[in-house]
Amino acid sequence: MTSIDILNDLLNITQNYDLLSHELIRKQVAFSYKIYLMLWSSALVMCTAGVFVPFINHKLPYKVWFPFETDIEKNELGFWVASFLVVFNSFFGSAIDMALDILPVTFMAFAIGLLNELSERIKKVRTYDDLVQCVVIHRKIKLFVNEIYENFATAIFIQGIMSSLILCTGVFTMSVTKSTADFIQITTFIIPMVLEIFLPCYFGNELSIASSELTSSMFQSKWIEGDSKLKKTLMIFMECNRKELRLTALGWFEINIPTFTNTRCNRSEHKAICVHNLTVCVT
Repeated sequence: MTSIDILNDLLNITQNYDLLSHELIRKQVAFSYKIYLMLWSSALVMCTAGVFVPFINHKLPYKVWFPFETDIEKNELGFWVASFLVVFNSFFGSAIDMALDILPVTFMAFAIGLLNELSERIKKVRTYDDLVQCVVIHRKIKLFVNEIYENFATAIFIQGIMSSLILCTGVFTMSVTKSTADFIQITTFIIPMVLEIFLPCYFGNELSIASSELTSSMFQSKWIEGDSKLKKTLMIFMECNRKELRLTALGWFEINIPTFTNTRCNRSEHKAICVHNLTVCVT
């Protein structure tokens, strides 16, 4: 089964649960959608601004190599062809990049919402059958999270490594630049790189937190009023859930806030140098 099939199965199983009616899932997905709109809006503004560069400055919006002359004074046709290709690719590339960045985050948001709903459902457990239904849902959620890992772990790993290298290079460049304009330009380039690392780390961290809260929900359930069969099954369920769900990047590092913080802290010395250089540039 694919991730979509498992997700549809989970939504169908839980849709008859009248307590929440998928409100917690909608909340998480709506949050990820707002992030997508924010990223796409910023990309759209930047790409649209690039459209006017050839008309105003008579230069290409971005430095790109072409196998022909792109100077407007030497080859006007080549200049406009290159400008069109650069602008078109900026919109097309931005759309692909936004989709690749937000797709794993959206799946994580669904998993977080499902775990939050399961947590609320466990609190209302009264009978053995209610608990069995929760166990079935939890098993499917674990399968769904595993599918997220299988589909996106490699992409997140490569993205994390490349973004970290770009960040380190950018911060080093900021530490040696003496131009305020260059400093601001590099800063605006680094911010999206930070977001690319932060988003999966944030949602991966929320996923682990939502999973760990299931144990607390079990304690808050009506297990005292249940029979011995319910209590024994609940103990087994708690034991199986001692290790919360976690996403990793090919097993090299966990996708959570501590990983993001460690990456950020490793560049603290360079940032201090950058702040000093910015002060020098301004003065």
